[in-house]
Amino acid sequence: MVTTELIRELKNGNVTAFEQVFELLYDHVWSICFKYTRCRESSEEITHDSFMLLWQNRHLIDLDQGINAYLSTIARNEVFRWIKKQATENTKRQALQAQFATFKDIDSENALHANMDLSRLRKFINNFPEKRRRVFELVKLGELTYNEAAEQLSISRDAVKDHMIKANRSLMQLKKNGDFLYHIVVLLMLFY
Repeated sequence: MVTTELIRELKNGNVTAFEQVFELLYDHVWSICFKYTRCRESSEEITHDSFMLLWQNRHLIDLDQGINAYLSTIARNEVFRWIKKQATENTKRQALQAQFATFKDIDSENALHANMDLSRLRKFINNFPEKRRRVFELVKLGELTYNEAAEQLSISRDAVKDHMIKANRSLMQLKKNGDFLYHIVVLLMLFY
């Protein structure tokens, strides 16, 4: 049971109190996430994100209200954000698939250009720092979850997330610069 004193300690930034709250409420938050996502891995990620938001916003906790309702609201909001992101990605994926379905034949010149663009993408990714490149390849090309990539590389899930954020920022620079290579990256992310 989460006591008022434990909540007070959490609110004051006590890491041990946060860990205790995490242990006590993890299953409850995970079940909220799973109820909507029906995906164990996504539920786990959303649960971790919810607890990170709890920690970041601990100053907003109302001692009179307790923590269960507050954390449940955070979890539901994160789930709805995830659902919206999934819907957007599915819409983009379907639009791209429909667009590519209209292509009948790829002549040898277009195939050569596509091959050259993929080669440029490989060179771009190879310029990432070693860990970031490995994380990017495992998550985007190897289709591993953040947790699986973290385990394989013996780093924390937060480190994986940080590397992905930085890799995505680098890729967004391509978009800002109007580089066609950005579109290939988007295709790879959607189809792999």
